[in-house]
Amino acid sequence: MIEVLQWLLVVELIGLAALPVSALLFPRWPDRGFFAAKVLGLLVVGYLTWVLSMLGMFGFTGPTIVMTALLLGGLSWGAFGGRVRSTWPTARRVVLGEEAVFLAVFGVAVVIRAFNASIAGQEKPMDFTFLNSLIVSGGLPVEDPWMAGYALPYYYFGYFLNALPAKASAITPSVAYNLAVATTLALGGLGAFGLTFALARLRGAQSAAASLWGLGGMSALCLVGNLDAAVEILASHGIGDAGFWGAFAIKTIPAAGTANGLLPSDGAWWFHSARVVAQPYIEPDGITEFPFFSFLLGDLHPHFMALPLAGFLISLAVSHLFRDQASDEEPAPVVGAKTIAQAIALGAVIPTNTWDVPMLWGLFAIGSLAGGLRLDVPLVQVARQHGLRLLSPFVAAVVLYFPYFIGYTAQPLGLGVVVERTPIGALFILFGLLLVLPVVAALVSLIGDWPDLTTGERSGGAGAVVVGLVLSGAGQPTVGLLTGLLVVWAVLFWHRLAHSGGSAAAATALLAFAGIGVVLVPELVFLRDVFGTRMNTVFKFYYDGWILLALAAPLLGLELLRAIRAERGPSLDTPVGRGPRMGNISQVARGLAASGLAVAGVIYVAGAVYAPAATYTKSDLRGGATLDGMAQFRTAHPDEAAAIDWLRQNQPRARVLEAVGDDYSEAARFATFTPAVGVMGWVGHELQWRGPIAELEQRRALVGQFYADPQNPDARRSLAGWRIDLVVAGNLERQKYGADVEQRLDGALSAVYRTPSTTIYRFSGVGGA
Repeated sequence: MIEVLQWLLVVELIGLAALPVSALLFPRWPDRGFFAAKVLGLLVVGYLTWVLSMLGMFGFTGPTIVMTALLLGGLSWGAFGGRVRSTWPTARRVVLGEEAVFLAVFGVAVVIRAFNASIAGQEKPMDFTFLNSLIVSGGLPVEDPWMAGYALPYYYFGYFLNALPAKASAITPSVAYNLAVATTLALGGLGAFGLTFALARLRGAQSAAASLWGLGGMSALCLVGNLDAAVEILASHGIGDAGFWGAFAIKTIPAAGTANGLLPSDGAWWFHSARVVAQPYIEPDGITEFPFFSFLLGDLHPHFMALPLAGFLISLAVSHLFRDQASDEEPAPVVGAKTIAQAIALGAVIPTNTWDVPMLWGLFAIGSLAGGLRLDVPLVQVARQHGLRLLSPFVAAVVLYFPYFIGYTAQPLGLGVVVERTPIGALFILFGLLLVLPVVAALVSLIGDWPDLTTGERSGGAGAVVVGLVLSGAGQPTVGLLTGLLVVWAVLFWHRLAHSGGSAAAATALLAFAGIGVVLVPELVFLRDVFGTRMNTVFKFYYDGWILLALAAPLLGLELLRAIRAERGPSLDTPVGRGPRMGNISQVARGLAASGLAVAGVIYVAGAVYAPAATYTKSDLRGGATLDGMAQFRTAHPDEAAAIDWLRQNQPRARVLEAVGDDYSEAARFATFTPAVGVMGWVGHELQWRGPIAELEQRRALVGQFYADPQNPDARRSLAGWRIDLVVAGNLERQKYGADVEQRLDGALSAVYRTPSTTIYRFSGVGGA
């Protein structure tokens, strides 16, 4: 509990330091940017710490982090704190409510992690390796613990940001891991609540109603799952046979009568929600995660850690729609602070989760450009007057993060054209509520706004429907639906932006448009990686689509509710339920809106089943609560855990030789759980990070050669070149290189630590023992 409070205190203080700058970025928001301050603070403190350490000016230490946080707080409060103090009376209730949401989500998340704490299985060892190496490092760049002599690969900035509170409060790395997982969900939930509450409030909803819509945004993003869990439960109870559910192209369908009480008897049923689509529609394995699954699984992966950053940048993009003439006449210090903050956030996407660059940068660019168009100025004039302001954050982002690219290596990539499609039934199972609401709201808005649309807008809307129907009739229903929706929401966005005067309504359309567009991309093209398929493109773009559509969902629900009440949708001046009834919404649109909301409610309940049911199934409720991710390892491998503790205490900076195993195994456990650096970890993952370099297999072969013959001079000479200090012989080495591996090593090296099952030897180079 003490470590939880220490971690939380650091996060809160860093957020407080950045609050005045966040208020500059979100001046129209009811909370004056409080919802985004924690993320912004971590980004700015993280960037300053990162660049100072990369340049060798300061070490990557707790004092450096504290110093940069104090610097940020002093500058921001000294320059802009008056704005926060002046708006506090009006923003206080909203701020306290948002803080309650953050603490509630964080508290529940910590409890769930306490029963799922083990850093084992899937890619958790890999994720912990990155986080641990940054926490224990005193400087940057950090050496790859799984590949001695190489810098840390991959997009590692999310791990770096999560190392900040751990280093600043001296928290045990294996505890910090689970706190980082919980904090990611909590910050994502806070961002979703803040954005959807603000837009609902700006749309005219009263505070209480806006809070409900905000909670809807938080739950849609962080708590609701896809519909696979409902399918599993229904099928296991015999509701719908294999033929019926097979029409949805679902990969795993339990047999009827296999339920154990309410839930399926298969203890892994909860995992199937991340592998929904059957082959051959996504090869070799369709990864279909969503935020709560990522949280429950516990892999601290870049796509999950980027959740708060994505929410922050999406909010920034939307905030540009509210720019007015006063925004273009701000004093230079305000413009400079905003530009730097935006550049730090935009640039952070590259080393945090590069897959998000197209979505987040594209959305930011659209929002920035659209904000200029809201001034009723021709496009050419907007580009001439505001081009530098629109372009400067992107240029600054690349410049600020230039050190990340020094020595950067990656696998070779290309662009491929998709030949398979996600079946439309599977798409419905994957997105459920997040797909139904944009469809119904698009139709209702198109019908309701039809009399007010220009000729060109009517042509675009009608053409979109025709194109969608034609593509569906040609055997491409998924592409037809998504393409039609994309064009309709583009028309509605333009109409609301240019003619209706409703920035909040335009923001809703922008979120829906972007979400549908992101989901459409992997149906057309994919990034060709080492797998040669669209698997990773589907994985990452569907995840981004979930984020955008989850943020749009409650706002689309608000639009449908207003349509039922026959109120004009895109009005900032008409509070919900209080304005005059508008007769231009037809009975057809009202009936469609009512039906859509009813269906959405049922689907919401079906999606909400996942979180409690999956948590109950996966959680180790009998094992006792702990946030120490090494607790299970200590129980399962007490000798090796003791050897790891010895190594951490006696030779923490050693270079260690241990067995090279398969991916997703316990191989490289000494390099993972200590500050030590190993020769070779998971070869397949290094291949994904660095591309097919010959050294990967050469290292694997060399390690095997040495364990087979520790006296081999060539092997010893190569290992000496990597400055190896210690050699491990444990259960994994015996499994991999023979039961007599210790006898071989005893004749060649001197043991410095020994237990019944684990021995650590001192490596002596080319000479004898």
